Amino acid sequence: MSPYSKDFKSQLKELEKESVAAERAHLKAVEQGSAKAADAIRQAEIQRARADALEQQLIRLRDLPAALEATLRRSARPAAKARKTAAEKVVRRSTDRAKVPAGSQ
Repeated sequence: MSPYSKDFKSQLKELEKESVAAERAHLKAVEQGSAKAADAIRQAEIQRARADALEQQLIRLRDLPAALEATLRRSARPAAKARKTAAEKVVRRSTDRAKVPAGSQ
């Protein structure tokens, strides 16, 4: 065996160790990347669910102004009628007094 062959064998073993270490490092990086990707997918699904829920709330609330306005109109009508009725009573009283003979008061 030549002196070079021992040197080459030791270099080969060293390169094999470096190769194994590099492969392990790459595998670890791939695993970490996969874990981060899976976490990102889970977070995206959570955000999508939140967005869907907010969209449904928005759809339900979209008609709220019109419903509130209609309710306010309905509740304002009886109050206007009550005011009109009170005003009519005043007018009736004054017209009733006018109808009563002057001597009977």
